[in-house]
Amino acid sequence: MKKIYHIILLSLSMVIASSCDDGFDELNKSKTGATAVDPITTFNSAVIFCSPPASTTVYELGAVQQIITSNSGINLGANYNQVNINMTPGNWTNTFQNVIKYSADAIAQTIEDPARQNLYNMSRIIQQYGFMVLSDTYGDIPYTEAAKGYTDQVFLPIYDTQQAI
Repeated sequence: MKKIYHIILLSLSMVIASSCDDGFDELNKSKTGATAVDPITTFNSAVIFCSPPASTTVYELGAVQQIITSNSGINLGANYNQVNINMTPGNWTNTFQNVIKYSADAIAQTIEDPARQNLYNMSRIIQQYGFMVLSDTYGDIPYTEAAKGYTDQVFLPIYDTQQAI
């Protein structure tokens, strides 16, 4: 039985070692898949995600209110100075993981293209808007090293102070 097992293993390894790999790379290339993303697409995604989610809008509503209401509901946080911690993750996810990331991708693709300087500058404006929203909400955030995981391999960005931003 042991001898049969060794013969099967040896024959299997011979088949694998002698298998053909001519044209293997060309065979695995997608003929219809996208090889690159146009920066206008990533810029468009950043603009779409600039609109805050409904939970963030409710959370931020009481902060700019001039007259405090005695009613409960969406203005409750302003009445009692409550921290609605369950509302803030949506703002971070929407803005940092989408607006900042997509605008940084568009900036990286258009920074050296003179024909796309308008798109480059629009992406910078959208990115700064995203940083403003995040800094107003959270205070200290990653700024100088933000969204550089793919381009510069910065996976743990440092947090910059709100004054520096």
